[in-house]
Amino acid sequence: VFTAMLRAVKRGVEVRLLVDDYGSKKFMAPLLALEAEGIRVARAFPRSKLPRQSARFDLRNHRKLVVIDGLIGYAGSMNLIRPDFKPNIIYEDIMLRLRGPIALELQTIFAGDWYIERNAMLTGVQYFPTPEAAGDEICLGLPSGPEYPDPVQQQLLLSLIHVSTESIRLVTPYFVPDDAMLLALKTAAQRGVEVELILSERLDQRLVQWAQESYYAELLDEGIIIRRYPRYFLHTKFALFDDRISLIGSANLDVRSSLINAELGLLFYAPQTAQTLNRLLARYRDSARILSIEAWALRSRREVIIQNLARLTTPLL
Repeated sequence: VFTAMLRAVKRGVEVRLLVDDYGSKKFMAPLLALEAEGIRVARAFPRSKLPRQSARFDLRNHRKLVVIDGLIGYAGSMNLIRPDFKPNIIYEDIMLRLRGPIALELQTIFAGDWYIERNAMLTGVQYFPTPEAAGDEICLGLPSGPEYPDPVQQQLLLSLIHVSTESIRLVTPYFVPDDAMLLALKTAAQRGVEVELILSERLDQRLVQWAQESYYAELLDEGIIIRRYPRYFLHTKFALFDDRISLIGSANLDVRSSLINAELGLLFYAPQTAQTLNRLLARYRDSARILSIEAWALRSRREVIIQNLARLTTPLL
């Protein structure tokens, strides 16, 4: 990827790279060295030993997006890193290639982040060409984060859960819901909506896994279907409501994604995208193991205590 970016610079393409300072801290020195090669690099929420020059320690830019010539966009859940960078864990993700006016929405989000970190405004037809429709689906880009007054991702998810009448399908690596989200899912199941969670059987963070597992018993009691995916670490994040409305993006189902991280979601009002996601769901189900109330009740008392203690850290995860 970096070789391709350097080739682009050599043929006169303007290349900008924005990375989360904390998330990329192990690689920051070589990333910043790319400036000498012509790639413009910015650190999102930069840290500093001087308190007045440092961002809040808990802020993260968790968005994953690429914009090419203001015409083509990529967005989803995939980080720009080798999928096997952690030993014995292979990440499985989803990314969407987008054309049409949505590419300009992604460009606007990137331009806003770039302005915050580099104090440089990206304007003009070079970045924002005249939009042209490229398909027959309606798609909206939905950024959320500390620069917005309201938790957009959380409000949208809650609204879609509350208005669903048939089915709710959620795929996420981290499921550590706040009280509002947990109640919404349980009440949806109580009114007869089929609620299905597809989660990774093994997480890359043990504390988060224990906290996540602390919710399984009460979800199963309400008839919510839990499938655990053992093949890879399922890093994909999407939600499907009544097989019609789809939300795909970078946000996990946890407090951090709802209230703290800078995130990006793509909202689709189209049966075509829903059909695509249903095909992906079918593939996940083929490999996933369904969790039963009886099997989960057999876990040891020690496991229950550890999971409940981990749940106390939910607001921090």
